[in-house]
Amino acid sequence: MQSAASALPAFARLRSLDVLGRFELPRGPFVAAASIVMTVFVAAFLYAPAQSYYQAMRENQRLEMEYAALQSRNAAIEAQNDSLSTAAGVETAAHEEFGWVKKGEQTANVSGLSSESESAGSLTTYQSEVKSADIAPPTTWYSPLLDVVFGVS
Repeated sequence: MQSAASALPAFARLRSLDVLGRFELPRGPFVAAASIVMTVFVAAFLYAPAQSYYQAMRENQRLEMEYAALQSRNAAIEAQNDSLSTAAGVETAAHEEFGWVKKGEQTANVSGLSSESESAGSLTTYQSEVKSADIAPPTTWYSPLLDVVFGVS
């Protein structure tokens, strides 16, 4: 017959001999290493969703800025259309844009003015075209760092 000790499973025999107690790992370095490994895995799995969210947020900010520019452009065009719907507005536009004068009036051309002064008198005071590439999203205190981290150009 077998002895009572040999009838036990192998793990129970090792436990009864206290073999496992001799090979105990130190807890401090093991916990630190496990924490580092878990942090790396969490960062690796969360990077793609965080990148997608940040890029969408920056694109939304850029589109809001573009929308605001288009609204101001449309308001300027509407104001110009309102002024051209009156007889005085048409007369002013014909005089400024084409140099037309009424009978009995005289005209004079002044040269040597800067382009800022010339454009100030023009009826076309709005931006002729709003391009998406010209509109940049607003810069925040964190955007220079996160733009690099998440690859936003």
